[in-house]
Amino acid sequence: MKIIRRLAIVAGVLLLLLGVGVATLFALFDENKLKAQLTDGVYASTQRKLSIDGGLALSVWPDVGVRVGQLTLTERGNDTAFASVGSARLAVAVLPLLSKRVEVRRIEVDGLDVKLIRKKDGSLNIDDLAGDKKKSEGTETPKASQPLQIDIAGVELRNAKLTWRDDIANTTTTIADLNFSSGRLLGDPAARRFRVEKLTLATKGSHGTEQFELKLAAPLLGLEGDTLESQAVDLLARLNGADRSIEARLGLAGIAGSGKALKVSDFRFELDAKSGDATIKAQLASPVAVDSEARLVALEKLAGSIDLASPKMPMKHVKLPISGQLRTDLSKQTADLDLATAVDESKIGLKARVNKFSPLGLEFALDIDRLNLDKYLPPAPAGADKAAAKAGSGDAKIDLAALKTLDLRGSINIGQLTAHRIDVSRLSARLAAANGRLDIAPLTAGLYGGSLNGSLGINAHNNQFTIRQNLAGIQIAPLLKALIDKEPLEGR
Repeated sequence: MKIIRRLAIVAGVLLLLLGVGVATLFALFDENKLKAQLTDGVYASTQRKLSIDGGLALSVWPDVGVRVGQLTLTERGNDTAFASVGSARLAVAVLPLLSKRVEVRRIEVDGLDVKLIRKKDGSLNIDDLAGDKKKSEGTETPKASQPLQIDIAGVELRNAKLTWRDDIANTTTTIADLNFSSGRLLGDPAARRFRVEKLTLATKGSHGTEQFELKLAAPLLGLEGDTLESQAVDLLARLNGADRSIEARLGLAGIAGSGKALKVSDFRFELDAKSGDATIKAQLASPVAVDSEARLVALEKLAGSIDLASPKMPMKHVKLPISGQLRTDLSKQTADLDLATAVDESKIGLKARVNKFSPLGLEFALDIDRLNLDKYLPPAPAGADKAAAKAGSGDAKIDLAALKTLDLRGSINIGQLTAHRIDVSRLSARLAAANGRLDIAPLTAGLYGGSLNGSLGINAHNNQFTIRQNLAGIQIAPLLKALIDKEPLEGR
């Protein structure tokens, strides 16, 4: 009984101390004074009006916090609303309040609505908030500021809305139903220490007539000095329009290394898209290595597949397995790609090098052992030859504008090719495009026991085509059989 009595006394003392602490907090809390300080301070530093239409209230459960109702912040120099908040709550540490200091432990915001505008002169309506503040005349030189340190137990943003209006492009993009939450947020630039726990983000929005959705989950992202710490990161994006839909998933797992050298043991990308009656599904996976100092990105073991389906394709469905590697040097603006795939009985290899990203400079080598294009080309509609001949008799020019900016070098080699029922062997072509010209030379192939040897040139500046070809030793009968399904002649 004595033990129970002593425990009761201790509990009573604790309750008394808690009551005194709560009473002290409420005694120190002055709603009107705090409102005035906030509105005056915001206007003095930004020339924007802050309206606190809701009340300020102090709560002590489940933790000590300050809750505020409706807030509105205007544009600089006028009364147009720039941002508003339905309600917000700041959970704070208790002891600093006794010294009239506020240390935030948790932030909760509901109904945030922000309008960002790019004006016709190119300026933004937040330039005054992001820019340097002018020093007042006669003021003392400010002391060097201490690095900002952040340590917040959690952040929750609910039902937020962001509107981006571009007066130059005359477009508006809206992000609605934005929900963000996290566990502990830690930032200490001086110690090179950053940490985000239990991060989740979900939002929906629109751009023109298209709707989009985005979801992100990252249980842990942290940096301690040069050491990176992370758990699996998952990203989901959806886009829906009048006649198309796209769903893409990105996953990162096994993230290790540092801010200078990062490795991802499992990078995965999935795509499921539809446009009209056509669908495409893709899956790609590879380990990833990133060197941030040298600005190098490497995907050494690309593996996956691409599925294409459309009722308009003769074969209706094509599946392409993918394997290879990709290396990119962002500092030099170069990239190297080595891919291998297969379709039906065809084995295809592609090697490509990007010499510069903008304007694009490309070199490539495409090798195919055999290819039957007739399986993948739709049949010509009835009367197509006559319609083409009639269209070709006019004065319309072929649009070659794309050639004027094309910078390309490459080669194509096909062991056996069938196109429009014509069989060609050992096809070899070298391509060069620059300064508005495309030259294919030499262009060689074996054709029905004989050979084809020549060149093709296209000039985009004057819409001129130049063809030079030598045909030798070709058996005429099988060639005519392929062309017109008749054999009126024999010989070479």
